[in-house]
Amino acid sequence: MSTPYNRVSGTAADPGSAPSAAAKAMPADAQAVQAAESTQAAVDPASLPGGLFVAQQPVRFADCDPAGIVFFPNYFRMLNAVVEDWLAALGHPWTGLVVRDRVGTPTAQLDTGFRKPSFFGDTLTFELCVEKLGKSSLVLAHVARCGDEIRFTARQVLVATSLDTHKAIPWPDGLRTAIEIFKERP
Repeated sequence: MSTPYNRVSGTAADPGSAPSAAAKAMPADAQAVQAAESTQAAVDPASLPGGLFVAQQPVRFADCDPAGIVFFPNYFRMLNAVVEDWLAALGHPWTGLVVRDRVGTPTAQLDTGFRKPSFFGDTLTFELCVEKLGKSSLVLAHVARCGDEIRFTARQVLVATSLDTHKAIPWPDGLRTAIEIFKERP
């Protein structure tokens, strides 16, 4: 098993070691990022299969409306969780992007299709793939299934923004490279 790489300190992370003097001098939010990232093993984007990220989301009681089906805004919350998990799998968790790098990833456009209802107790399999990577934009395609049945589809446009100016910026180099590698997987 490889030792996770800590992108905050630039060293191998040892979860059992005491915080360094540099870590103790960091602001609390940066320490939180370092702690979160040190528990995540770095993932080689090339190891993710076929440019497709797959994540499972259970349909919980809180996701449903009085009719017993998923209340449509909750699909967006689930979709957001899948994007967050995908970024972490690429080695760029949102904690680091937002807190340390001050990069936001707002959704600029979201086109959705609701095919069939999902019910409390279902397990949805979300599939994410990259359609296009621009200078500051990213187009993702999503399909949510229960078994072989498509329940929800979405096409999402994310934009990299500075959290200081709230203007579009180029994707950070490391994240851009990870997305390109992911996208090109056969």
